Amino acid sequence: MIILVQSVESCDVAGAPGESCTGDVLAQLNRANFECALLEQALEEFPSTMEQKFRLRLNHVIEMNLHLKVQNYELRQALQSQGLVSTQKLGANVGLLLRCRPLLIGISLSGLTALLFWAVPNLGLRETHSSSGVRRSTLVAPVAFESNAILKLSADGASWVEVQDLATEKTLFVGILHAGEQRSIRMRRGLRLRSGRPDLLRLQIDDGSFVPFGTSLNLGWRVLLPPLKKQQA
Repeated sequence: MIILVQSVESCDVAGAPGESCTGDVLAQLNRANFECALLEQALEEFPSTMEQKFRLRLNHVIEMNLHLKVQNYELRQALQSQGLVSTQKLGANVGLLLRCRPLLIGISLSGLTALLFWAVPNLGLRETHSSSGVRRSTLVAPVAFESNAILKLSADGASWVEVQDLATEKTLFVGILHAGEQRSIRMRRGLRLRSGRPDLLRLQIDDGSFVPFGTSLNLGWRVLLPPLKKQQA
């Protein structure tokens, strides 16, 4: 603004005595003053406008948060008053299911935990009903394995082998079996085995036939269980 006024004054001085600036210069000056006024107004309103928009957005977010909290509280009260309604009733209302999803996940995890706490101590128990209608638990005989079964390893070529006890994870053998070499290991309650060249390794359990351990891509652990004990008549 000051520069424009100085331009007008210099124009008056440069012109002949008593002469004024031409109409073009005055028009440019008026246009510049108008644009300057618009810019000054925009600069003055910009911070307040942005602040107002920010506050409106913030208030909207706060209101949404409060609304969701109220909905969560009302849903909890409804579920507690109804004694945790069945999944069929929940399934009838898709919107309710979506809003109750965190609560349902927590309930499912709690139920799974309770099931594990019940199932682990009661493994091997089978529930039966007597003629009087009273339930009783009877012990089911565990699966019996031939703990004296022998695993035989036979190599068709140099193959690195590691054998561990399945129950204790104790290493029973680790080393390289060369072509034609064999190794016998008692299976106890089970073994786990891996090989660097499973395609060059064959397995035999007791008097069974030798079978290939795997292909060259089967480099992970493989679990081997002994055969079941034969039940005496």
